[in-house]
Amino acid sequence: WHSACVVRRPPLMSGGLVFTWGSGFQGQLGQGKTTMSAKPKLVAYFRSMHILIKEVVCGSHHNAVITSDGKLYTWGSNINGCLGRFVEENGTFSSEPGHCFGFGNIVDRIGRGLPRSVCCGKGYTIVATYPYSEPNAEKESSKSLSMKLQIDSLDGV
Repeated sequence: WHSACVVRRPPLMSGGLVFTWGSGFQGQLGQGKTTMSAKPKLVAYFRSMHILIKEVVCGSHHNAVITSDGKLYTWGSNINGCLGRFVEENGTFSSEPGHCFGFGNIVDRIGRGLPRSVCCGKGYTIVATYPYSEPNAEKESSKSLSMKLQIDSLDGV
């Protein structure tokens, strides 16, 4: 068993800090060790990197978080490759969080947006993403809307 939570404080409203406790024998506490912790402890990796967390999800032996800027990080057991990233510690687990790359990019002509939500289970991770949009598409869209409003307002002049 293990648990994780996000603690938000007023200056950190866009995200918070992650605390974990319980069994860490497969690195699922993200503390850089494989030991147990009876009390909640800060996952120092995120604080040291100045990363705020929006959502944390626990699987049976691994965890995933989505950061306040939409990035996905995982740690714990890597059974079936469920961490979704390269793991150095002999490939079976990672006791520290690591970034899962590839979201927010065009992959083989299929758009893949930033992570929206994540689900972890025994040996799997499912990530739902936002639709992909070109980095400047939103700006261009708002420009054309602004131009249309300006032109429409000139009708009858």
